[in-house]
Amino acid sequence: MALNSKDPVTDSLAHEVASRVGDLQRYIDHTRQRATLDERDSETILGYDQHGLPS
Repeated sequence: MALNSKDPVTDSLAHEVASRVGDLQRYIDHTRQRATLDERDSETILGYDQHGLPS
């Protein structure tokens, strides 16, 4: 999405946000490529039963 701003401060901040979002997306992509060490769902790992109570 293009942003057309005549204010240099706004333009600079917009570029900084875009850069940080790009960094975050690269981190997310890298994390998704990592091997899954435990195939159990999070509730099982944390010890909750089907009713959301500690088991």
